[in-house]
Amino acid sequence: MRDIISIITMPQLTPAFMFAALLSGSLTSNWLALLIAIVFSALIPTASIIVYWESGMDFFVDDKRKRVPLFITGTIAYSIGAILLFYIHAPFIATALMLAYAINTIVAAGLNVFYKVSIHTWGISGPTAALFFQFGVVALLIGFSMAFLVGIQRVATKAHTVGQVVAAVLVSFPLTIFVIYHIAPALIV
Repeated sequence: MRDIISIITMPQLTPAFMFAALLSGSLTSNWLALLIAIVFSALIPTASIIVYWESGMDFFVDDKRKRVPLFITGTIAYSIGAILLFYIHAPFIATALMLAYAINTIVAAGLNVFYKVSIHTWGISGPTAALFFQFGVVALLIGFSMAFLVGIQRVATKAHTVGQVVAAVLVSFPLTIFVIYHIAPALIV
């Protein structure tokens, strides 16, 4: 059961669902933005974890020291995705979220040197800020409920401690809010 829940909520896959939700109201006019967002936020990072796994590494990367190549790949993919979304004049929230993914990944990688946080929980709680921006309080409550359930599952399977799950939420959500409300508006004109 751990594997099924952990795979469904993999931080490499959840961005596809987040971007689909954010762009769902205007898919006909934003199909290219959605395609770019899914390729650079989900497909490339997922391909990197598969390559990593096929090379004999742990699929869930429980050892924090072995996460570095995945953080680097993710940061590069998210950065390129943000540039492309900016270039095609994608909706602000899509570009802002992609930028937030890049910045969050850099911060998670830095934090990872000292402390293993739940990237599964991080991958739900951070983007909840974008859902809140786009859809309001109901989306915030749904996002935090999902992060709570994922966090419980990660603790129950002994993949993380309560502190590692809480740290993920306490860093990722405020950081994403800061990117969406302060950094992105200054960069996306």
